[in-house]
Amino acid sequence: MATLSLFTATTAQATTGPRLGVLVVFDQLPAWELEAAAPFVGDGGFGGLDGADLDLWFDHTGTETDPGYATLATGAWPTVHGIATNPWGRAARSNTPSMTSPARCSRPPPLTWVPARATAVARRGCRCRRWPTP
Repeated sequence: MATLSLFTATTAQATTGPRLGVLVVFDQLPAWELEAAAPFVGDGGFGGLDGADLDLWFDHTGTETDPGYATLATGAWPTVHGIATNPWGRAARSNTPSMTSPARCSRPPPLTWVPARATAVARRGCRCRRWPTP
């Protein structure tokens, strides 16, 4: 009887676990590639990636791989997850900060993104200053 109740408790616990999803990222897949493949794909699956139901904006400055993946995976902005640009670690290994270093920003690290309000293909806006390189 004890074995049966232990089995029941374990089974109930497994069914109340977190809901999981699958995140698929097509890095550098231009829209014209999807348009060219449309006759071969059909309406379902990848055929739903025609952009008809999508309204995508970049509410941050530069769109780079590392911060983009970190934002997609965590749901947090770069100010929270701390990955603000691809060469983020280079500034720590060099005496001269890179152009994307938090040392060149008008606000202290972590880098603070400020969304722009312009309507365009990508909305960009960062309060980063560009100081001349020494």
